[in-house]
Amino acid sequence: MFPEVSQTDLGSDRLPMNGSIQQIAQDIHELEKLGVNHINLVFDFGTIANDLDKRLSYAKQIRDAIVPPLLTR
Repeated sequence: MFPEVSQTDLGSDRLPMNGSIQQIAQDIHELEKLGVNHINLVFDFGTIANDLDKRLSYAKQIRDAIVPPLLTR
């Protein structure tokens, strides 16, 4: 999946996996409810394609938003 992270929440007409970190986390939780137990997020495109620090930051922020805190330590 290719999430497109926005600094602010997007409206209700946004595409899945597009929006703020929290909106993307909500999309992942919805996938889990549908029975999906594994996804691969790819951040090597668009405006952050060459910014490894930003790509890692987004990945960690999404991880922290979907995984219980005790499991990330």
